[in-house]
Amino acid sequence: MNRDEQLLITGRVINATRKIESKLEECGASGSGLREKTDSLKSDLSDEIKRLIRVIGNTRNRVAHENGATLRSDDLAFFEKAVNSVLAELDELAEVQKSRAKHLQTNILLTAVLPGVHLLYLCRAVWVVFRAGKLYLGLFVAELATLILLGFAIANSSYQLMAAWGIQFLEIYLYGCYLGVKKTPKGRRFGIFLFPGLNLIWFVQKVIACTQWSRFWVLMSLSGLYLVAIKFCIDGEYIAAGITAMVSWLGTLFDAFIHYKKQT
Repeated sequence: MNRDEQLLITGRVINATRKIESKLEECGASGSGLREKTDSLKSDLSDEIKRLIRVIGNTRNRVAHENGATLRSDDLAFFEKAVNSVLAELDELAEVQKSRAKHLQTNILLTAVLPGVHLLYLCRAVWVVFRAGKLYLGLFVAELATLILLGFAIANSSYQLMAAWGIQFLEIYLYGCYLGVKKTPKGRRFGIFLFPGLNLIWFVQKVIACTQWSRFWVLMSLSGLYLVAIKFCIDGEYIAAGITAMVSWLGTLFDAFIHYKKQT
C-alpha cells in the first residue's frame, strides 16, 4: 500500500471518529475525547456499542499516531461496519434524548419563571455547567477536606482519627490514579495524578477543561445580584432591593429561555 492510500485510509478513520464524537455530543455527552464522551453517557449506551466505540477509538489512535500503521481491507470493512452500527444506535438515542430534554427543560423553565424560585434554577444550572468536571470537583473537595481533617487528627495525636482519615485519603488518591490511567492515552500514563497531594492540581485541571466558564460567571453574577437584593431589603432600601431582584430574575429568565431553545 502506497503513502497516498495510507493517507486516504487515515483520513477516513479520523473523519468517521469525528462523526461519532459529534453524534455523542448531540446525545448529551460531555468530555474532552471519545472515551470521556462515551463514559459520560453511562447506561444510555449498550455494552456492545461501548465495545465497538473502544475498538474504533483504538483503531483511530493506532492509525493516527503509529508510524506506518494502516488497515487491511478486511479490517477497514469491519471498522466501517462498526462505525455504521454505532451511528445507528446514536441516532436512536439522540431522538430519545431530544424528547427527554424537551420535557426536562420545560420543567426547568417553570422554576425560572417564578421570582424567588428562580434561585433553584440558578443552583441547578451552576451544577450543570461543570458537566463531566463534577466528578473531579467532588474528588478535589473530598481530598482537600480529608487532608485538613487528617491534619487536625495529627495535631491532636488522635491515632484513631489519623487512621480513619488516612484510609479515606488513600481511597480518594487511588481512585484518582485509576481515573488518570484510564483517561490518559497509552504511552503517556505518567502524570501528576500519581503523586499524593499534587493530584489536586490534576483534579483542578480537569474541572477547568470541562466547565463552561462563561455561563458559570453569568449564573454566579445573577445569584450574587439576588443576595445583594436581600441585603438591600434588610437595610430597608426596598426600591433598590426590588430593582436588583428584578434584574436577577429577568437575567435568569433570559438564560433559561436561551438554553430551552438550544435543548429543544
